[in-house]
Amino acid sequence: MQKDITLQRGSLLGQGRTAEVFAWGNDKVLKLFYSWFPQWPIEYEADVGRAVYETGVPAPKVYGVIDCDGRKGIIYQRIFGRSLIRHMEEKPWKIGRFAREMAALHFRIHCARPKEENGKLPKEKDRFFSAIKEAQEILGEKSTADICGYVEKIGTGMHHVCHGDFHPDNILVRSDTSPCTGNSAKNPVGSPRLGLMAIDWTNAYSGNPLGDVARTCLMLQSPFMPEGVTKWFLLAARKVKQIVYNAYLSEYLRLSKATAGEMERWILPVAAARLRENVPGEREWLLAIIKHRCKVDVGL
Repeated sequence: MQKDITLQRGSLLGQGRTAEVFAWGNDKVLKLFYSWFPQWPIEYEADVGRAVYETGVPAPKVYGVIDCDGRKGIIYQRIFGRSLIRHMEEKPWKIGRFAREMAALHFRIHCARPKEENGKLPKEKDRFFSAIKEAQEILGEKSTADICGYVEKIGTGMHHVCHGDFHPDNILVRSDTSPCTGNSAKNPVGSPRLGLMAIDWTNAYSGNPLGDVARTCLMLQSPFMPEGVTKWFLLAARKVKQIVYNAYLSEYLRLSKATAGEMERWILPVAAARLRENVPGEREWLLAIIKHRCKVDVGL
């Protein structure tokens, strides 16, 4: 049986820090984790992927977890297409449109609600508490407690699907003609025109959509840039990110009827939670945001 499974594995499509991705037949892929990677995050990723797909949002279907060559892997629906960021790079004159389509996809995701009975998506409070406490060495004990208390205060008890890491590199523009929805019968909300699909749902949770939007906004404003870029590239990249930020946020607020002020209430916990990720060049920037938002939101 193991031999048969190995033979089904096709060509290598890509590889990352924790796994390789192989073709699996004509319409599936195998995300095959390295042998050193623990099993529980693999099972968790598959469970979250199933829970998300069941809500009807545009997400790849999860077919199951298998053993292959002594390694664990997840079989996913294969999505033919390229990331939204690649399209932005190739057609910069369409960046505003791409950003608005991105907002439409995010809003569509947030219109979905997870099934209460499956309980696979973490709750908003648990997700934020865990991430903020992981940054306690940077924040300090008192600030950590104050920010967690603030999360308790602004928590609304909402239970909407939140992606948790929504940005242009986690969005695919589909090149095939099949439906761009997940389990589409369960989500009647209209699709973005480009046929977009969100990928990498490992950080998904159930909560207030504006916390998810705040994280996207924070990432779009991040000062992080790869090493070795030229001064001109740096200036151009900052300008592009600002265009994407403005178009994305204005379109999301238009669709959701929310206000910028309501979204900004979530910047403090989102910035505190992001500290644990140790993104190069972000720590001092995030700490400045946290200090300012603590004065505005918590009165510290």
